Amino acid sequence: MKNSKEYSSKVASFYKNQQKNVKSVKPNDYASPVDAMVHGVVLEYYSVSESAKIIEKIATHFVDWNDLRVSRNEEIVDVLSGDKEIANKAATALTLALQKTFDRFDAINLEGIVELGKRAAKHEMEEMEMLSLFGLNYFLLEVMQSHSLPMTEAMIELVKENGLVHPKADNKDITSFMERQVSASEIATFYNFLRQISEASSSKTTKKTTKKKTTKKVATKKKATKKTKKKTAKK
Repeated sequence: MKNSKEYSSKVASFYKNQQKNVKSVKPNDYASPVDAMVHGVVLEYYSVSESAKIIEKIATHFVDWNDLRVSRNEEIVDVLSGDKEIANKAATALTLALQKTFDRFDAINLEGIVELGKRAAKHEMEEMEMLSLFGLNYFLLEVMQSHSLPMTEAMIELVKENGLVHPKADNKDITSFMERQVSASEIATFYNFLRQISEASSSKTTKKTTKKKTTKKVATKKKATKKTKKKTAKK
């Protein structure tokens, strides 16, 4: 990335100053690599708190991951609920990942990937084109304990807004750059840090937007009421 030393300094300063605003999180303990993969797909589209509820809904509605794989997109979208566009993207990503897994191993099982080791596993999953950059990095971080940083759109927006990366850098370059700012032993903590800060920031923006819309509606309603009163008075 252009001016990488300058931006590295900014990242270090931001990380140091904002750490007080982040809560410590217990490490995830997934029952299987496929569980981790599914969680990763959901976490790309939903916040951490929303993802926990959605995974619970999926587990309650579908018999198992294979049942989810063969289900209609419309049914999955209904289970995910909420914003239809986001739900559709998440549903498509879920079935793609599970279908690619089944096509490769003739089962919903990723133990064969894990046995390959970090580098080979990454290469294999990239060749399979089963996950997005976020989904792949999440799997590598959680399952393989690799030096990989999953970054959601909100996380990327956060580093851009705070001037921590070059404005013309693309998402892949930003992810790669941010990944190199901490050691392998600290990457999971760094992910949690960026995730919490970005979701807190997104929440504040959403509240402000909602407040503005509500205020505008009230103002419009008052204006309309005044006009009605004036017309009545003239009559």
